Amino acid sequence: MRKLVYLFIGALCFSSVQGFAQARYEWHQKKYTATLQPLQLLRNTLRLDFEMRIAHGLGWLQFGPALYYYPKETTNNPDYGYIGKYYYGYHYYRNQEAIFPTEPCSGIFGGGLDVNYKWFFDPKRTLYLLGGNSFSRFNVRYWGWEWSDYIQDGLPYHEFVPRCLHQHINRLGINGLFGFMIPSRHAFLVDMFWGFSYRLSFSEKDKPPFGTYMSSPGYTGLVFVTGVRFGVGIK
Repeated sequence: MRKLVYLFIGALCFSSVQGFAQARYEWHQKKYTATLQPLQLLRNTLRLDFEMRIAHGLGWLQFGPALYYYPKETTNNPDYGYIGKYYYGYHYYRNQEAIFPTEPCSGIFGGGLDVNYKWFFDPKRTLYLLGGNSFSRFNVRYWGWEWSDYIQDGLPYHEFVPRCLHQHINRLGINGLFGFMIPSRHAFLVDMFWGFSYRLSFSEKDKPPFGTYMSSPGYTGLVFVTGVRFGVGIK
């Protein structure tokens, strides 16, 4: 999967730079763009960006919906380990194979939306600044321990048993990015960006917060952001 993504990115960059050198496309005539962030696929995230030009100026409005999906474990016999004051069930190969550090869990599903304002320094639309806000919501599955009540021989009992539990996380973000867009002929574009995002996460108390790493869904703090986008311009 990772090799295919890298090969795809390399091929698109080569074709874009080649087209840029041969014939510069008149991007100031475009009113809309639609792009994909392929590097996000390595983090089990599908991120698309849709932009529209504001009037005939240098400002653009960007909407970036995202879908987060971390597949469920395939085994019925998870290992139980103790981390901090919480019990997790997990498999060590998840962390060994991951490009980005991950916390032990049995699955993540969620969605989010970025709304940003992009301002270009020149009418040819190359260098730009971007700022805005984001909101994401995650449903994290993990193995933990929970009290269970049951009746045996007419008497009530309490038992501490392992179960698949859920942590719900809401995350807010403030984005500030600097980017460089390389439009080429045939309305194709490559967009590279760098910057920072401050994230503030809210999770359910008395449950694992999943906020250890910058790539964790429940992380709170400043995060360095970089990436590349590929897409097309639409009149």
